[in-house]
Amino acid sequence: MIEKIYEIIKVIPIDKKTLIDLIPILKELDELEFYHPAHSYGVLDHSIKAAETLDDDFLRLVMIFHDIGKLTTVTEVPDLTKVNGFITKFPEHQQESMRIASELLGKEFEPQTLRVFLKLIEYHDTPLITGEDDRVMQELIQKYGNNFVESLLKVQRADMTTHDKTYYENKIKPILDNIFDVYEKKYKQNKLENDSMDER
Repeated sequence: MIEKIYEIIKVIPIDKKTLIDLIPILKELDELEFYHPAHSYGVLDHSIKAAETLDDDFLRLVMIFHDIGKLTTVTEVPDLTKVNGFITKFPEHQQESMRIASELLGKEFEPQTLRVFLKLIEYHDTPLITGEDDRVMQELIQKYGNNFVESLLKVQRADMTTHDKTYYENKIKPILDNIFDVYEKKYKQNKLENDSMDER
């Protein structure tokens, strides 16, 4: 199945109907109703649009599945400041996305590739920097390496840039820009130096 998925997602725009025909659970995701001011697309449309911003087929695949766990974690939370009186949240949807993606594709990957695939899903919503504290980014680099974190940054950017445009510009973009800036200045140089030493 994985080869058929790759055939679909490498063509932009991605054919949603063909994707749903191949992975029927995506129809449920496409029909999931929710309200949250950060989102202007449905869950599947958001996932597809996020995938389309990337030029790497593997990362596109991550984006198709990164929010699939929202199917089983949808929760309405009262919020009197909103017109609708509630917002929809998806607590722990990352873990559910990992579980469902593993059930669907676990046998399609080599173990190491599956691990990276699932870890990118697991951390796609994880703040890598809080204020000036970049311990999470540092820990992920130490545990999984710079290449993983660079992929994760691409995943997070794809995810965030396909949120509601106003919400993104006002609330998300400054945070995301800072995360990329810290990585470029503090960690990417170390990676380049290490790569250079490895080549000697």
